Amino acid sequence: MVRFGVRGLGSVAFGLSVLVLGASADVEAQRSCRPGYSWSRRVVACVQTNCAQVQHAHEAYAGACVCGSSGSIRENPNDPNKECSRPSDFAACPNCVYACVHNNQACPHEAAAARRPPPPPAASNTVCRAAEALPAIQTQANALATTGERLRRVTQLQLPEFPELNYCVESSGRSISVRITNDSGGLANSVLNVVRNVETAGGVLSAFEDGSAATGISAIQSLSVTVLGGIRSRIIQHNTTSRGNDPTLEFITSATQMARNVQNLRKRIVCTVKQGLPAFYRDMAALEARVRAVEAQLATPSCAPRAAAIRTALARVMSRARRIHRWHAEGIVRPPGASGGWVLRRTWLDSRVDAGAVPRIFNETTCN
Repeated sequence: MVRFGVRGLGSVAFGLSVLVLGASADVEAQRSCRPGYSWSRRVVACVQTNCAQVQHAHEAYAGACVCGSSGSIRENPNDPNKECSRPSDFAACPNCVYACVHNNQACPHEAAAARRPPPPPAASNTVCRAAEALPAIQTQANALATTGERLRRVTQLQLPEFPELNYCVESSGRSISVRITNDSGGLANSVLNVVRNVETAGGVLSAFEDGSAATGISAIQSLSVTVLGGIRSRIIQHNTTSRGNDPTLEFITSATQMARNVQNLRKRIVCTVKQGLPAFYRDMAALEARVRAVEAQLATPSCAPRAAAIRTALARVMSRARRIHRWHAEGIVRPPGASGGWVLRRTWLDSRVDAGAVPRIFNETTCN
């Protein structure tokens, strides 16, 4: 029968508690190791569990799984010192050594990848997308052709210009006579031409969306009745007293208002051209860039079978817009004296009618 003293029992109890605590610590440490690794008290770290089972592999002093004599002070280059490891996302044993080979050899997974045939080239897009752009290009080309045609009609308008009126004043006693000294027939025709030019401009300008350029046309037509009446009779005021100048004032007021409205209409016409043409050129350039982008696609193999048909369709779609654009462009770049509409259009762009005041329309002369 074995007997223990008090001191002996204490030593046994202490040893058991160390063993229990050590075992508990190992269990906790093992839980922190990744799959394929186990806790090592010797290196106080997780080490590869099956390192010794890999041919030519062994656990180094620091716990790493190494091959041959790799890392040794007596490393032999003829040994299989190259470690072949699993990738870091290998679930069963991340970064684990699975084979040892010589330094001039490829690892098994590298050799397998080299033997694997290259993947087939990605299937090219066999659909030609160039034709899909045609409807949008046609819509834009039609809109630009319409705008360009309206601008062409505006540039062909005859700018209305109110004529100068010559008048004289005769007094006899307390009576006053005021009459027109211009040739009444020629002057009346000039005013009628103004009205006709105004009405033509109104028809052209009304084609633009806002219609604001036609402002004042109806007023010109209404005022022309009073002005033409005075011109045809040649007598504005006949033998009235100086306190009764209403006929003269009415004629002068009507003629001045008519001239002012004509001048405003001239300004609106010129502004329509000056503002409209640069925008037309800019939008046309953007459309041509879009067409060139589509034509570049026609060089691709997928578009080759339909390239000729698409080019023909593009030319047809752009034909009207390009023709009108060429008409406007020639009017800007031709030198002075060239035939065509150059002189008229250049005059318009250089016009200074928007500078300000109503031109002088009344000239007093001596009565014959």
